Amino acid sequence: MKTHKIFFILILAIVLRFLFIGTMPALNPDEAALGYNAYSLLKTGKDEHGSSWPIHFKSFGDYKPGGYVYLALPFIKILGLTPLATRLPNLILSILTIYYFYLLINQLSKNDNLAALSALILTISPWYLHFSRGAWEAGAALAFTVIGTYCFFKNQKYLFILFFSLSLYTYHSARLITPLLAIILIILNYKIEIRNWKKWLLPIVFGIIICLPVLFSFLHQGGASRLNGVGLAADKGPLNRAEELLNQHGNTKIFNRIIHNKRVLYLLSWGQNTLLISILIFYLSTAMKFLDQKYRKWVSCILSNCPFLFTVFINLKKETN
Repeated sequence: MKTHKIFFILILAIVLRFLFIGTMPALNPDEAALGYNAYSLLKTGKDEHGSSWPIHFKSFGDYKPGGYVYLALPFIKILGLTPLATRLPNLILSILTIYYFYLLINQLSKNDNLAALSALILTISPWYLHFSRGAWEAGAALAFTVIGTYCFFKNQKYLFILFFSLSLYTYHSARLITPLLAIILIILNYKIEIRNWKKWLLPIVFGIIICLPVLFSFLHQGGASRLNGVGLAADKGPLNRAEELLNQHGNTKIFNRIIHNKRVLYLLSWGQNTLLISILIFYLSTAMKFLDQKYRKWVSCILSNCPFLFTVFINLKKETN
């Protein structure tokens, strides 16, 4: 019966994700760029900008990690340059994500009903369903992270390192989240891992070797492009404000150069943003306003998951008691 539950959930996941996948939704520019770069590599060994087998692909003024492009190579080789071929890697990985998420919850809770319910919620989640039906690098990174986390709890160190390392090649955010998650997992299980620290030496060396190309890429524009766009100094407002104030009040006086210094204005800006984030009213006003402008449709998606999340909470409470 345990097998039947996840079997039917996976069938539902496949149907929801593969139905009309070639036309719904329409291919967006980012997806088209991923597919075309994979096609270009197959034909010429270079991307659309003439770079040979790059780690990052320049596209629409930004640099995207190349993991998804390389995942799409065999599908485009066999099926041609089509929306289906471009999206198939993420579709397959999304099915694997649901399955390994089920295994992970089962491993942690020892409760098959809870694991099946969790997998079902992920399967029909409007948010995840949307990002499973397109060529989204975030979906691939999530799959590698979930599979890697499961391997950690199964004490499969090399696979844990491998899948976490692969996530670094697929999505920018994973380069921050995945290492932090790995550290948290080890810290939470330090009593077990500290006794087996020697068994971690070779897997860590293995992981460093795999990640070397990503680490070296940060020395170039491609690797650091997203960091430059979202880092602490990415906002040019304080810099422009400092130049404006110095022009107004004169930049020859020491006092003006101190209080209108870009470093001072950046510190004030960071402090203000940190304070705003920590205040509930900021979330209720600014964040909801942002959602209303750009992501209004996702509010209904979040609300639709509330009954399922409540059910999971009740099950967890019962397990705790």
